[in-house]
Amino acid sequence: MWEVQLADLKLDFFDCRSTAWYVGAASYPIEMIILADKSGSMKGRRNTICNATISELLNTLTDDD
Repeated sequence: MWEVQLADLKLDFFDCRSTAWYVGAASYPIEMIILADKSGSMKGRRNTICNATISELLNTLTDDD
């Protein structure tokens, strides 16, 4: 019906979901409890994976959590 040339459009791809004010308003403080198994079965690689996972979880927290 109507032909639109994309080159003629001046699109603004601003996404407010990536701004700090949106993230702060759309999220809420996180409460987290982490239990880690430190028994003999968690030696070596399993312990390394467990520690890395806990570290990554803690890195997701902000000052507001």
